[in-house]
Amino acid sequence: NKLKKELHTEVENTYKELSKYVHGRLGKMQTLIAFPVNYDKSAFSEFMEEWEKVIGLGNTILAVRFFNELNEIDKEKKEVICSIIKKLDILEV
Repeated sequence: NKLKKELHTEVENTYKELSKYVHGRLGKMQTLIAFPVNYDKSAFSEFMEEWEKVIGLGNTILAVRFFNELNEIDKEKKEVICSIIKKLDILEV
């Protein structure tokens, strides 16, 4: 149950964090006319950090769901999946 609670909380928090990029709450709620779209390296870096969490959460959910099958994939792929999951510190693999 602890895993499910922590995973649910992490998914919820990540969704809230990423929604500011999708729904325009990054700065203030403004229209595109008043808020021109420009590349912001800092905002992009923040977004990519959150996106890595999304990928990690997806891998964690899949690893929990298909735990037995995880041992059947090749070693290199398993190591990549496990390293992403370990970054979240929700599931011990």
